[in-house]
Amino acid sequence: MANPAPVEVEVTLHGVVLDPGGAWHREAPRPPASRQERYDERFDTDTLFYDVFRVDEHVELIGPPLLNLAGGLRPMSLQHAGRRYARSFRSTAMNRVHRHRITGIPQDVDSLRLRCPLGRFRLDIGENLSGAFTERRVLVTQSQNNSLEWIARWVDHHVATQGIDAVVFYDNASTLYSSDDVRGVLRDRPGLAMFSVIDWPYPWGPTGGPDSVWDSDFGQLGAWEHAWRRLCRTAATITFGDIDELIIGPEPTVTERAAASPQGICSYRRMSIVNVPAEPTDGLSRMRDYADYRLYDPEAPLLTPKYTVAPGTLLETDQLLVHCVDGRRVPDETDVLVRHFNSMRIEWRDGEQHPVPDLRAEHVEAQSLCVDEELVASLARIPGP
Repeated sequence: MANPAPVEVEVTLHGVVLDPGGAWHREAPRPPASRQERYDERFDTDTLFYDVFRVDEHVELIGPPLLNLAGGLRPMSLQHAGRRYARSFRSTAMNRVHRHRITGIPQDVDSLRLRCPLGRFRLDIGENLSGAFTERRVLVTQSQNNSLEWIARWVDHHVATQGIDAVVFYDNASTLYSSDDVRGVLRDRPGLAMFSVIDWPYPWGPTGGPDSVWDSDFGQLGAWEHAWRRLCRTAATITFGDIDELIIGPEPTVTERAAASPQGICSYRRMSIVNVPAEPTDGLSRMRDYADYRLYDPEAPLLTPKYTVAPGTLLETDQLLVHCVDGRRVPDETDVLVRHFNSMRIEWRDGEQHPVPDLRAEHVEAQSLCVDEELVASLARIPGP
């Protein structure tokens, strides 16, 4: 008997963007001397809110940090049908994210009119989806142009090995396929119960630059905030990861560990799988696959961790960062390691559309490389390419 197709949770973003020709724009926080090439091109100058949506009796607005735009939100007029709500508007500055909340909005109100020095805006209010993934073990990612074959294998692996049964996928303006193509892949994943594909048009933002100053990369933190606060408040667990990463370790799964943890968090370090294929990939008639790579350097340092969190344990003051829950570091698991594949990625932040080139063994310290037998065994649990 065939598995039932997963249920899709449809999400429409109600973002607000400043007038590109207007007087107000977000000013970059980084000194010019610390900016890399194309910094200004990649910096998000005009997004005010990523999304506006209802949660019970209030409305939430998530956006990049206001920075200099904070002075343009007041004085504010916020109305619907003559009723004023400006006094109910509250803002909270987080790490590269701004949260806003409007309380006391009746259920039959589906839009508001905002007028302030920044401009005049219609705020369409998205539906309440805070319980959409109740008790699901959700895998969340943000991706641009990663191979559809990779996406399928990535999901299959985490369904088979980590108890994942739902996916929230932020497609960050892919050009090699449509978000409907991603939906088609997820509909065919065995063991998946639910999914959502969100068209996320906002800039990822500049990386750390020559001085490793991480102050301008707003997009991913905004997506993580959105996943939690709009969709996954009542999920059993949320696991954050990238398509070039596979979580590998013995039972219990990371979802089980997070759910059982008093802190509600399971943190695990990452190790690099070098981009030297077991067999040459030149001339392959198929897309390269995780199973093509299995070598690692045992002397290489481990990478910064990723994590799984049980959202029922989170406080309103918490924030989900890329590598941890802000201010709530927990010991990393000693028997779980994410495999970070140097070859299973596209440098899309640099405008690339092709996988990172492979290396030949003679270009690395081949004598120090070892076969990752745990990786080989884990990949054997899902069908090959």
